Parts: sequence; structure tokens; C-alpha cells
Amino acid sequence: MNFQFTHPHYLLLLAPALAWVVWFAWKSDVQIGAWRRWTALGIRLVVVLALVLAIAGLQWLLPLDG
Repeated sequence: MNFQFTHPHYLLLLAPALAWVVWFAWKSDVQIGAWRRWTALGIRLVVVLALVLAIAGLQWLLPLDG
């Protein structure tokens, strides 16, 4: 599987964005169960990862036969 980015410099946003999401989850005053807090954090991290990869222009290159 070959992956390519059209704008790879946007991948630099990944570390601060993920740190920002984790920081907000840590500082949240919402009273919810532990499993729900971890699930919400996981979903938020996946969404931020998908957004940054989309902004960076992730492309999956398939080999051509013939």
C-alpha cells in the first residue's frame, strides 16, 4: 500500500491538535463514567486525526496492472 500527501506540511498540525484534544479532555469538569470519558476521548482523537489527514491530502495509490 502506497500513501501520498498533497500537502504534507499540514501534518505538523497533528501533534498540537492531538495534544489540545487530550488537554481539554483532562481539564473537563463533566461528571461521566470512566468508560464513557475514554470512549469520548478516543472518538475525538480519531476525528481530529481524520481531519488532519484530510487537510494534508492523504491519497492511497493503487498499482496499475498492464
